[in-house]
Order: sequence, then C-alpha cells, then structure tokens
Amino acid sequence: MIGIGAANLAAGLFQGFPVSTSGSRTAVAERSGAKTQLTGVTGAVLITVMIVLIPGLRNLPQPALAAVVITASLSLADIPGTVRLWRQRKAEFLLSIAAFLGVALLGVLPGIAIAVALSILNVFRRAWWPYDTELISLVFAELNGPVREKIERYGLTRTIDPRHFFPTVESAVAAFRQMTGAEWTAVGQATDDGTRPG
Repeated sequence: MIGIGAANLAAGLFQGFPVSTSGSRTAVAERSGAKTQLTGVTGAVLITVMIVLIPGLRNLPQPALAAVVITASLSLADIPGTVRLWRQRKAEFLLSIAAFLGVALLGVLPGIAIAVALSILNVFRRAWWPYDTELISLVFAELNGPVREKIERYGLTRTIDPRHFFPTVESAVAAFRQMTGAEWTAVGQATDDGTRPG
C-alpha cells in the first residue's frame, strides 16, 4: 500500500495515470507461498499467456472468481487471535466483530468507517469514565502544619474521622494492626527469636 500510494503521488506530480491495488490479490499471492515482488510479474506473464492461448478464459464465471477471493480472504482471518481477544479485551473483540459485519454486509469502505467511528467512541468512553476505586478507609500520617491547616480550613475534618490522623507512620501501622489483628514484621526487623526475615 505504501508503494501504491507513492506511485499515485508521483503520477499526480508528473501527469501520469493513477494505479490501483487489490487486497484479495495480495492475500491470494501470500496463500500461494509468494515471497517477493516478482510474484506480480509472474502473474502478469501467466495471465497474458492464458488469455492468448485460452480465449474462453476471458469469460471466467463470477462464482469461480468469488471462490478464489473467498478462499484468499479466509487466510486473513485469525480465529485463535479473535478468541484470545474475547478472553482478554471484550470491548476490542466487539469492535472487530462490528468491523467484520460492517464489511460483510455494507461493503469495505462503510465497514471500515463503522469500525473507525466505534473505535473513536471507545476511546472517548475510556477518557470519560476512567477506572476508579473507592477507599474501604483514608488515613493520614506525618502531616505537616500547613497541610493540616488547609484540611481543617476546607472542612474535610467533617468527613474524615479525626482518629485517622496520626503523628507518625509507625503509630498508624500500630493502630491498623490493633484494629485488624494483622501480624507482620518489616523487612530487616528482628523477630522474637532474634532472626531477621529475608
């Protein structure tokens, strides 16, 4: 696609003819085991020979051409990746399904437009409703004077329990242990038997 874009840009600057590409042609070439750009040259030569030697081939039935395109398109589907997306990020999975249905039912450009619009809306949804959590308790320790004065001036002491203000971190930890019954020792602190935990 980068090459096609550059070719069209050059054609516009030098009054040339625009060129186009086909996503299904690339898929067919990859499915056939193509590795280099020589595939396009080989295909062009073979098509020319077949048109010259087999005149009836010009009227290739549309169902036969559709079967080639469908077979090539199936190689682009990543079913295991889609299943993994469902397990890991359901919103992105739904976006991929919406894009697929849009392309299948409405066409390539409308389907892509739907996928882009839904992706933008998903970004807005995340920005408007970021992840948040509610604190089960909020405790302050070692507050300096000016900060404590601002908390009192703003009236936050009416919503925050005054018992949640501690002069030191150690006193806050001791109060938490007393309230919950939790038992732990800090790293490097000696235990009752004189050993130090790792």
